[in-house]
Amino acid sequence: MLVLAVMAGLVFILACFYLVNSIQQYGQWKFATFLVLVSLAGTVWGVMGVIQTQRHRAAVAENAAATQSSLVGNGVLSSQNTANKGTQEKYILGQLQKSFEKNGVCIIPGKGSNVCDYANG
Repeated sequence: MLVLAVMAGLVFILACFYLVNSIQQYGQWKFATFLVLVSLAGTVWGVMGVIQTQRHRAAVAENAAATQSSLVGNGVLSSQNTANKGTQEKYILGQLQKSFEKNGVCIIPGKGSNVCDYANG
């Protein structure tokens, strides 16, 4: 909707210039007025859509914050977050181990030696 609002706004500005030019140069105003009205309607529609989207996002965020605070108050979320965090850490560790299996073993500098063993790769 934001893209529509911006594009329609630009078309509206150009249509206004076209209307003024058309009246001054040719004495015709019907098509140019139609362009101005259509672009103005598109701009208004796009801006209203952006406002509605922002209100919807704010309401969803407020609802989520209220739900989270009620769950934290009940002690439900703290135990779930701890369990989820442990599960996520295990999953990420497993993914990292799978990714680096092909590269061999590298000893972290400062933890022993600066030598990496790439014989496995």
